[in-house]
Amino acid sequence: MENIKEIYDRAANVLALLADLPVNEQEFVLYYALRLAEHDALMKELETHQD
Repeated sequence: MENIKEIYDRAANVLALLADLPVNEQEFVLYYALRLAEHDALMKELETHQD
């Protein structure tokens, strides 16, 4: 499991990459990145329960 520091560092890297985009595009990318992360977490939890 990732620790908070690793998650923070990854988030900081993503935000740095988005810095040149207009705000509305940043929001769009971050929204879908969050949805993908939620999906990945749910899938990982399902795999854990199936084992």
